[in-house]
Amino acid sequence: MRTTAAMVCTTDVHTKRGAIPVAPDVTLGHEAVGVVHALGEAVDGLHEGQRVAVSGVTPCFQCETCQRGFTSQCGGVILGATKFTTRGDGNMAEYFLVGHAGANLAPIPDDLSDHQALYATDMLSTGFVAAEHAELDFGETVAVFAQGAVGLSATIGCRLRGAGLIIAVETLPPRGRNWHVASGRMSSSTTRYAIPSHGSWS
Repeated sequence: MRTTAAMVCTTDVHTKRGAIPVAPDVTLGHEAVGVVHALGEAVDGLHEGQRVAVSGVTPCFQCETCQRGFTSQCGGVILGATKFTTRGDGNMAEYFLVGHAGANLAPIPDDLSDHQALYATDMLSTGFVAAEHAELDFGETVAVFAQGAVGLSATIGCRLRGAGLIIAVETLPPRGRNWHVASGRMSSSTTRYAIPSHGSWS
């Protein structure tokens, strides 16, 4: 893959600060879009020069955990690997490798920019899969704790899954303001924001 746009994840920040140990020569990064530079012989359905988004987690889809539907817990190589995975270089580089490319690369529609597609590689998809794993029944009430990029994505995901009432909980005022902007796209009658008792939004 040739990188055309990438973002720094909070996980990368924690790793840089020493909270998540990795080998000193491992390239970080797992949020990127780019262009297919070269393909292995076993890859079908993609072509060189194609614009694609790369999954932030690149599971094998073959191990027992993947077959049970928990691909984020795959024992295989994951981009920008942390201590929970096999070590593997990430995509904060001009070029990088993607394992099991046929399953982990998604073509980008022509009407989406690289920067728009970039959000789907990790934060948006992580929030959405959290909403899926909650197995909400239509009209159920759900609480989502924290409204950073992933939490906000989970809130949106719960709304799309048919939650009747969503209670979004956050203690950081800047994130509260972000939520109020995003909530303009969601019905105010189905989403509530929990204001912390020790502060208020300005």
